[in-house]
Amino acid sequence: MNTNLSDCLLPTTRSFLDEDDLSCGTDREVEDLIEKYSGGRSEATGEPDEESVPTPETQALLAKEVALLQLRKHWDPKRFYKSMGHEEKLDPRRFQLGTVIEAPHEYYTGERLPRRARKSRIIEEVLADPRARGYVKRRFRAVQQRAQRIAEASKLRRRRSSKTVQRRRRRS
Repeated sequence: MNTNLSDCLLPTTRSFLDEDDLSCGTDREVEDLIEKYSGGRSEATGEPDEESVPTPETQALLAKEVALLQLRKHWDPKRFYKSMGHEEKLDPRRFQLGTVIEAPHEYYTGERLPRRARKSRIIEEVLADPRARGYVKRRFRAVQQRAQRIAEASKLRRRRSSKTVQRRRRRS
C-alpha cells in the first residue's frame, strides 16, 4: 500500500504517525478523523463553518440584543467600546451571544455584580443601571429640545414667508 505521509497528518496534534505504520485506513475514516479534530472549522481558512453556527430560534429578540450592542458606544460617553465591525457586514441571522465567566481573582473587584443584580438579557441589564438610564434620559431630553426648537423655527419661518406672499398678492 503506497501512502503519503501528509495523508496521515492529524489536524490538532500536527504530528505524523509512526513511519513504520503507514496505513491510514479508508478515506471515510480519514474524513471522520479530520472532522473530529477540526472542531467544526473549515480546513482551508480555519474559520468556523457556516453550518456549525446555529440560527437562533428567537431571532427577533436576539436581533434587538445585537442592535443594542451596536449602540453601546452611546451608553456611556466616558467609556470606550471596540467596534463590532461594519454594520453592513453583520448578518442578523448569523450570530451568537455568550456569557462572560469571571476569573477567580475578579471576585473582590468593584466591577463584580452580585448574582441578584445579574439579568438574563442585555436590555434588562442596561435599564437596571441607574447611571446609564440617567445618561440616556438626559440625552433624550436634549435631542427632544433641539428638535422642538428646530420645529418652532421652521414654523415661524413658514408664517413669515406666507405673510410675505400675501403682501405681494395685495400689491399686484
